[in-house]
Amino acid sequence: MQQSLFEKDNTPNYKAGLIASNAKKIISKEQQAFNKLTAKINSLQQKIESTTSTLQKINTHYHSQVSPKITELGKLKISLAHLLHGKRKMVKLTNVKNEKLNYTIYSLLEDAFSVIEPDKKAIELYNYYAPGASFEEEVNAQKSNAMDELSDMFYQQFGVKIDLSNVDENTDYEKLQQQFEEQMQNAEYKKPTGKGRKKTKKQLDKEAMEERKEAIKNKSLRSIYLSLAKMLHPDTVTDEGLKVEKEEMMKVVTLAYNQKNLMELLRLEMQWVNNHQDSLANLDKSTLDIYIDLLKDQAKDLQSQLQMLYLNPAYSRIAHYPLHSEEVALKYLDQDVKGYTLANKKVEDKITNLQSELYLKAIISSCIEDFYEEDENDMDMDFDTMMEIMLRKHG
Repeated sequence: MQQSLFEKDNTPNYKAGLIASNAKKIISKEQQAFNKLTAKINSLQQKIESTTSTLQKINTHYHSQVSPKITELGKLKISLAHLLHGKRKMVKLTNVKNEKLNYTIYSLLEDAFSVIEPDKKAIELYNYYAPGASFEEEVNAQKSNAMDELSDMFYQQFGVKIDLSNVDENTDYEKLQQQFEEQMQNAEYKKPTGKGRKKTKKQLDKEAMEERKEAIKNKSLRSIYLSLAKMLHPDTVTDEGLKVEKEEMMKVVTLAYNQKNLMELLRLEMQWVNNHQDSLANLDKSTLDIYIDLLKDQAKDLQSQLQMLYLNPAYSRIAHYPLHSEEVALKYLDQDVKGYTLANKKVEDKITNLQSELYLKAIISSCIEDFYEEDENDMDMDFDTMMEIMLRKHG
């Protein structure tokens, strides 16, 4: 619901930035558009704040509760892989089980490497069992594919291409976002021009509007601030109510100035002129349209910021959780903590049993049963392995 300019105690709500109406004055179509855009901007700002807060809380909970369990599981899987590699020499396994054990060890390491940084010995073991590319080749290929997919996603969603080939843990994501937003603006405002063609009056008027719009955008923060400060000086009025109103308004203006928020200062200037100097009737329609156009730009920028929040790599680990509801997401996180605790206990038991070397063949077989993942790997079995399977099936 659109927020009113005044609260119940008649204290002006300047954050809303709406043009007020009264019984003697009918709000024009342009003023209605101004109010609608301002309400949308306020809503988007609140959504960004609440979404950022939600994402931060979920991310903090994930890294404090779930992430340690995942890291522990990765370390345990590497330990189990090393043990299986060492103990397999002490037992005789069928060709089928040997093949499955190869892939089990490879899968354990692959899973572990996705959550922790492997040491040299773990990488050597991975390369020994890897059916295809080495660890280093896999890492480079995965990074390249991930960046290509992300870049394509940006293009599909926003219509701009960005180079993510150099993105890593040291990347300045605020700077990356700024570059992205600039590219969006360039893509939006870059229009093809017909060489040699005379521009129509409509085109010339539009260009003039853009120039005036840019002039307002480029109006210095300080000049707007000083203009508002002059209008809002409390000594210029004797009415105590208006004096208090000016003092409160000045606080908001000073905050916007300190934050270098040009759009906010422009809106405050527009609001005060409308509400207290009754000059909108004398303000030409094209100038009011420019203010509305500026608000449209800000609404688009805020919408992009909101979408970018979910694409921020800082939240990549929690991307699969239902992020729109903090309560539901935290429940899923707690469920994952319990699941990883059970998984860690299972791997710990396997390690303990392997270290005891009692019933070693049975324990290795149980590891294969528990951790072997059916894969296209089965299609790549050699002829002898396939024959062995057929013989076992048919006696």
